Amino acid sequence: MKLPACAILLFLLSVAGAFAQLQRPGGFADIPWRTKVGEAKHAMQSKPGIQGGGGNNASHLIFQGGTFAGKPAVVWGLEFVDDGFYRGAVVLKAFGERPREFEAIKTLLIQKYGQPTTTSKKGKDVKALWKFPSDAKNKDAEIIVLWNNPNEGGVKITYRNESMRTGDASDGL
Repeated sequence: MKLPACAILLFLLSVAGAFAQLQRPGGFADIPWRTKVGEAKHAMQSKPGIQGGGGNNASHLIFQGGTFAGKPAVVWGLEFVDDGFYRGAVVLKAFGERPREFEAIKTLLIQKYGQPTTTSKKGKDVKALWKFPSDAKNKDAEIIVLWNNPNEGGVKITYRNESMRTGDASDGL
C-alpha cells in the first residue's frame, strides 16, 4: 500500500508540531527565574488556597495549600540566591497509591517537557529527572526532579535553575 505524499507530509508536520510544543521550565509555578523575593512571595500568596510565606531565612520561603497541576499541594518551598529566585519545590498530598500518583504526575510532565532524561528506582524510592542544558537560545541550564520519596508526605517536584546555584536538586524543601 502506497501512501500519498500529502498524507506523509501531514504526518511529518503533526510530529514536528508535537515536538515544537514541548517547553522548558523558565521558572516554577509561573514565577520566572531571578524574580526578587518580595515579588515571588506576592505571586505565591495571590494563588488560590495558598497560605504562609515565612521561612527559615530571607532566602527561603515556605507556603502551604493550593494546587499544582490540579493536584492538592501540602507544602511549597521557594529558594533565592542574591535575591533572585532559583529553586522551587512542591510536595503533593498523598492519597495512598504513591506509585500511581508518581506516574500520573510524570505523565503530565512528559506532556509538557518531553521524556525524562533519566529515571531511577531504588526500592520504593523512584525519581525521574529532566535536564535542559543551556544553549544559544536559553542562557539557563534547568532541571526538574520528580521524586516518590517514601519518607515524605507525597510526591515531590523540584524545579531549579542550575546556572544560578549548584548542589543536589532533591535536597530539603
